Amino acid sequence: MISRSLAAFKTVGRRIAADWPILVAALVTITLATSLLAAGPIYADAVTISALQRSLADSPVDESNVTVNVSVFPDNYGTADTVVRTVLEDAFEEIGTEVFAQVEAEAFGFADQSPDSDVVDLASFQFFESIEDHAVLIEGRWPQEGAARESTVLAAAATSLEISVGDVITVTNRRDDSISVSVEIVGVYEPLDTADAFWFGDDLALTGTEQSGSFNTNGPFIVSNELMLDAFTRSRIDAGWRAIPQFENLGVEQVELLRGNVASLESRLESRFFTAMNGDLEGSSPF
Repeated sequence: MISRSLAAFKTVGRRIAADWPILVAALVTITLATSLLAAGPIYADAVTISALQRSLADSPVDESNVTVNVSVFPDNYGTADTVVRTVLEDAFEEIGTEVFAQVEAEAFGFADQSPDSDVVDLASFQFFESIEDHAVLIEGRWPQEGAARESTVLAAAATSLEISVGDVITVTNRRDDSISVSVEIVGVYEPLDTADAFWFGDDLALTGTEQSGSFNTNGPFIVSNELMLDAFTRSRIDAGWRAIPQFENLGVEQVELLRGNVASLESRLESRFFTAMNGDLEGSSPF
């Protein structure tokens, strides 16, 4: 199947007189399930509903599920989270869906690496909602919410970087060297199933490293959502939500409805973001 992306859109708000933090800008890119959009032809060829469900279940994970990515200021992450979850859950209400949030910090480099190195090693700090249900601890524990600056790292990354539980690493923001963060490694983990849709086939999340030009990104270093929003940025963050529809609940009579819901996701998100922003400007909850 051919992967398909809907157009990105940008929503711009204005600040109130008291300079109350609002959603100044949100850039949302939606990658949608082409298998759902093609569900009509699939149905025409399917003899039974089980064949339809199997066709969808066997599709590549990045083609048969949904991702929504938003660039947002930390103070407005909660609003974005509510908007995206509401729209995604409404779109797949007929069959149900699991929605997982993922937040990734800006690029951070290790403070102790040589400036003359041909390859720059970066550290990817991320928050993965419900990761403890899809991974197993090899050593230590998961980071806890609170004041402590803790991280649990993928085993492959820990091995290549020669770090272990109890080590403290210091990293510096590549765009703003005034942002320097030290975290203690409190655990090492591995995915329970690399084929699990939860990971969305993400190379870094599964292998511990990702090469791009002269940059080598290592991780993920898993941190709490609280620490992510507080310590790792002074500008926007890249937040994402992965929706995994429960295709086992799909019936033939629901195919056309789902096709319509998926096709209208972009406009629904845009509308809800505008509503949320207007609610903030008026000093009231948008929901």
